[in-house]
Amino acid sequence: MAKAEAIAIDAGGREVRLSNPRKLYFAEAEAAVSKRDLAEYYV
Repeated sequence: MAKAEAIAIDAGGREVRLSNPRKLYFAEAEAAVSKRDLAEYYV
């Protein structure tokens, strides 16, 4: 089994690693939000 894709984003000068950035949160909502979308919103 392959490891899930991971990315790193800059958060206030620190590198934050996100595992599985495509994971959907609030999938039932009108516009599904991914883990990456949520992290970028707060940064």
